[in-house]
Amino acid sequence: MFIFAVHKRRFGSRRIAAVEHSSCRVRCFTQDSLFVMKRLLLLFLFAVAVLGASAQRGATANVYLRDGQIVKAREVERLQGGIIRVQTVEGNTFTFLSDEVLNVVEVRHLSPFADTPVWRSYAEVGYTTPNQYDVQLTGGLSLNNAFFLGAGVGYVAQPDAAANAMPIFAVGRFYLPLQVGVKPYVDARLGYAIPMNDTDVSGGTFVGLTAGVEVKCWMLGVGYQGVNMNYGTIAVGAVPAEVATGGFTLRLGFRF
Repeated sequence: MFIFAVHKRRFGSRRIAAVEHSSCRVRCFTQDSLFVMKRLLLLFLFAVAVLGASAQRGATANVYLRDGQIVKAREVERLQGGIIRVQTVEGNTFTFLSDEVLNVVEVRHLSPFADTPVWRSYAEVGYTTPNQYDVQLTGGLSLNNAFFLGAGVGYVAQPDAAANAMPIFAVGRFYLPLQVGVKPYVDARLGYAIPMNDTDVSGGTFVGLTAGVEVKCWMLGVGYQGVNMNYGTIAVGAVPAEVATGGFTLRLGFRF
């Protein structure tokens, strides 16, 4: 009887030690993964900031006037009545009547990286099912009006979840080149979500994938957005449990 009790006690101790060891391995793996993700995201944000500081506004079109002048335009907007509004590479804005303009020739390159990148910034608000509201600010480099690569920060309110979140993310966007005022796009975002109002919730991944259209300075998109955080990882010996919120998202944005 005594020998059986000793063996049972030893076996119980080994099982407890194995559970604690497994919990420690899961917790350490989660912390290491989040640490690596933070490092990579900070490195990407630093690269975007350096490129944005050194970027100059390159020409996307040449406007040929009837008096012989050539205006190198960064943006060309066609208004009613044939009026053309031009923003130059120096940042000046001019408006020309239709009889003043001879031709507008778009500057095209074989590679989207051949032109000087242009800094752009966006502000967005969104609603994600079943009950999630957010605001996001992004900034980055536009490459030949076809690609956008940047980073952003936001705030996600989740009344039905364990905690609200502040996502810090990288963003990539591709525009379908069309010779009209409407520009379809596909947008992908990946980053780290920081919990805001619960001490027993640790951060996790933030992901978003949307498709939409940009008309002048306005954007409208639909897709998926998710916030994945871990619950219970702060407590010693606790096994992390994933808390995932996300679903169909509707987004409205403005380009500055």
